Amino acid sequence: MKHDFAERQLFHSSGQTSLQIESIPLNFGGTNGPTHFLTIRSLYDTGYLTFNGSFKIAALRLRSAPTIVQLVDNQTGWGMEAVPLETAITLLRLKPNDIIPGSNCHGYAFAQSQFWIENDAVESLLNEPFIFERVDRATAHIAVFIDRGRAVHSCLVAHGNTGTRYVGKAGIGAIQETDEETEAARGNRYTHVEYYRRAS
Repeated sequence: MKHDFAERQLFHSSGQTSLQIESIPLNFGGTNGPTHFLTIRSLYDTGYLTFNGSFKIAALRLRSAPTIVQLVDNQTGWGMEAVPLETAITLLRLKPNDIIPGSNCHGYAFAQSQFWIENDAVESLLNEPFIFERVDRATAHIAVFIDRGRAVHSCLVAHGNTGTRYVGKAGIGAIQETDEETEAARGNRYTHVEYYRRAS
């Protein structure tokens, strides 16, 4: 899913790299709480993206395939370390799109799942009035979840016959769709939701 504003952004590398480590909870068998935790290490190029040809925000681009730092069964304590991501996916019988490295929620919403974008970069982008404008939910393209003034999560907004749908991802997890704001927050604490669309 994408909207008209999501043109392909040009990435400009700084020539430096950044190591990102993220823990992902997984649930198998419908039990309460996570049954497994994956800790993933990914190497990114640092740099920036341009919007409207000139406005810049910091971003990260995946440099190489991520590896599993640790795979832990939360119920038995069994674990593995330093295994390839493909091996973990096979062991856990995950679907190919259950783990999507290379972008977080903001990268999915603002840059077609091509990049990792931090919270403060999103805040800077939304404060630029000639790129995005704040609107009500009925005409929005993006929902941004705010906690004490910080953008902690974002997702795309779709409008159809069944009502408003929220489409997004948490970290490098799977893309999910819901019709509830609380579920769309993907576990992030938030005080309110702001809605935006590309400025005309």
